[in-house]
Amino acid sequence: MIQTIYERLLAHFGAPRNWWPIFGDDAPFEMLLGAVLVQQT
Repeated sequence: MIQTIYERLLAHFGAPRNWWPIFGDDAPFEMLLGAVLVQQT
């Protein structure tokens, strides 16, 4: 069931793109910090 949903979404929207905006030179840190901040709101 989940595979079917994924395939339908993929067919409609296309492959995932670079959706995480990184502005600095330390991408792993920015992703980690962003994930922690989202969890705390």
